[in-house]
Amino acid sequence: MSFQQLNTPGRELAITTCTLDLAPKYLERVQKLGAMHPCFKSPTFRFTHQALTMLDQLSDFDTQQVLKEITSLSHNPAPAESIADSTNLLRRLWRCRYPYRNYHYLITFSRTNAGGITIEDVMFDENRTGLNVIPSQQRNLLYYLARETQERYRDVKSKDEAQKLKLAWKAPTPVNAIHTRHAAVNGMQNDLTKASWLMGTHVDVAYSQSDVQEYTLFHNPTDGIALSDVAECLWDKVAPLPFMASWQVRHLADLLWQQQMNGQQTDWVVHSQGAIIFKAAVRQHLTVRAGTKLDRHTVAFHAGGSVLASTKPYLEAAGIKIGLERVNPFDLVPNATGHNDLSPCGLLRALRFVRFIFGNNGENITISPHTLPYLGICTYYLQLKDGGYHRKAQVVHDYMGGLSDKQIAYEKSLHDPNVTKGSMKSIYPPPRHA
Repeated sequence: MSFQQLNTPGRELAITTCTLDLAPKYLERVQKLGAMHPCFKSPTFRFTHQALTMLDQLSDFDTQQVLKEITSLSHNPAPAESIADSTNLLRRLWRCRYPYRNYHYLITFSRTNAGGITIEDVMFDENRTGLNVIPSQQRNLLYYLARETQERYRDVKSKDEAQKLKLAWKAPTPVNAIHTRHAAVNGMQNDLTKASWLMGTHVDVAYSQSDVQEYTLFHNPTDGIALSDVAECLWDKVAPLPFMASWQVRHLADLLWQQQMNGQQTDWVVHSQGAIIFKAAVRQHLTVRAGTKLDRHTVAFHAGGSVLASTKPYLEAAGIKIGLERVNPFDLVPNATGHNDLSPCGLLRALRFVRFIFGNNGENITISPHTLPYLGICTYYLQLKDGGYHRKAQVVHDYMGGLSDKQIAYEKSLHDPNVTKGSMKSIYPPPRHA
């Protein structure tokens, strides 16, 4: 958290302030947090209506973090306006603790001659949010994204055509809550720039019938080191107790409940590590708020890193509806690390394409079996051919020849019904039946 003192002791404020008992609009909600945060009972603290309005807009999770910092003002009469962020890797690997020394809100305050503290405003700290922050220091928070162009991923795209997807969304804006119908959680190794356009593409594909023009990103930041991101995945998979849940799992669990309590329908897409975080958040909710539902939510899994068979019982217990799952059979992440296909053939098949997941691929994002939404095996086959990877395309074509009728039906269900390319209907080799 950053602080900014707006006056010296003795300067009178020219704005209206109030103690908590004079703000009945906020009493009911704040009383739930009052036992943990004495600043709402202490006569030391006063709040402007602007500060209370901002606090009322925050989720319970964010409110708790802000109030902890406000309380610290009574112990530290001259807090630094900016405290250096933590770069200690061991501190950041301990996922149940917040990895930074300060939160991403700026508190402006003033002091009176009598020793009182007036909280004037609470706002996003521009030095810790947005695209100006280096990837390894980006925070886990919500961003609002609005569409810039009508470029969409519906069919086979060339390398150059796919690059236009990166320009389809405007710059992300930090927000306090989800006010859009659609939301998304990104995977590992995604800085804010990549997560913004990529998850916009995933949302647009998952809910293609909704003409998505905006969505909210629950940004899962990267540490910039692949091993650290992998450690985070493992932590969220195995953390057995609620207090051991990672910071962002607790944050998402709180947001899911907040949306439920607001009666707001939210349609989610979770990609790669995002599926692990989402599953852990639902598990956290069911543990902390046993017996309550989250039936205002729908979720679609795209190349999920979680074990789908063990994820569904949690979702069903919470009442969350499950959308169409998209998994490329040549993607190592959902099939191996997600334990969705651990057969020898499945592992060998995915390992042959692993370099397309972790390599640069000449900036051709269409040949990765993991990055873009999976539109079906035909689309992937044609994109490999278009990219000049004819041997890999032949491997995919051979796999297509062994598909059962059920598998072909699933693959065709992934195609946009508005796409009428003849090749999509004729490219499948006749299935070989045992």
